[in-house]
Amino acid sequence: MLNSLDALTSGSNSCGSYSMTASCRQSPDQTGSLVSTPPSRSSTSLKQNDVGTRQWTNMLVSAEQHAVEQLRVHFDEFMDVAKRVDLDEVVRARCAYEALYEVAKSVVNLDGIRISAESQADMFARAVVDRAARVLRLTPEEAHQAQALNEWALTGLPADPPLSAETAVQLAERLLAASLGSRGR
Repeated sequence: MLNSLDALTSGSNSCGSYSMTASCRQSPDQTGSLVSTPPSRSSTSLKQNDVGTRQWTNMLVSAEQHAVEQLRVHFDEFMDVAKRVDLDEVVRARCAYEALYEVAKSVVNLDGIRISAESQADMFARAVVDRAARVLRLTPEEAHQAQALNEWALTGLPADPPLSAETAVQLAERLLAASLGSRGR
């Protein structure tokens, strides 16, 4: 027993008028239950859909490229200061942390990860660094260093950073490399 439901829809939009016929067929499966099967797509609708998908993909890639470019600008600004040996160790470590945090935020944003602690800045920053460490698959030592640097930047305690400025710079560079590597760059 084969039941058929055909519908004709027509109207107009900003691109002109359109009409579409949709049909849904119901037939019994092996157990006797009715199963709905969608209509088959024509090759024309698939081609149109592929073009739309390509355009959407191109927009996403373009947005991601822009985000990576912006990350590089912010990262490089902080790292230029962090690498200056004539500056105080605390200033250099703080700038390395800021570069690291920019990378962590980028990883979370580009991967579409939602952090639920957005209303509390400290909890949010901790969650961002923790999530980025997992996504980038940092070693346990690197994850611990990133968390320690994050905690120091959030609280200012102790007065001296938990990592040397040089180690903090290397950690930030490692996060950036892992971030770009995970996106095939």
